Amino acid sequence: MPGDRTAQIDLGGKIFTIHAFNIGELRRISKLIMDDKVDGVERGLEIIRMALARAEPQVPVDEFETLEPTFDQVTTASDIILGLAGLKAAGNPPGEGAGAP
Repeated sequence: MPGDRTAQIDLGGKIFTIHAFNIGELRRISKLIMDDKVDGVERGLEIIRMALARAEPQVPVDEFETLEPTFDQVTTASDIILGLAGLKAAGNPPGEGAGAP
């Protein structure tokens, strides 16, 4: 049933419930992910902005710029959002990185 897939993200101590992307949003996300001219931080912020468009509580467009998340919260939130969409965030393959034996 549409609208059943949700997740929560924390941005600056404010908790938002986000919904899975619809087809139109997935198209925009796909273009954003494939755009090599957009850096990682800006990409993450745009993904979050898109997810907050239908979040609860609602975030008016002009209030998005006033949120005060940490860099880690931006990274975590964009990873959660992409996971909800069935997309894996770019990162270390399993077995690589700081936590690997």
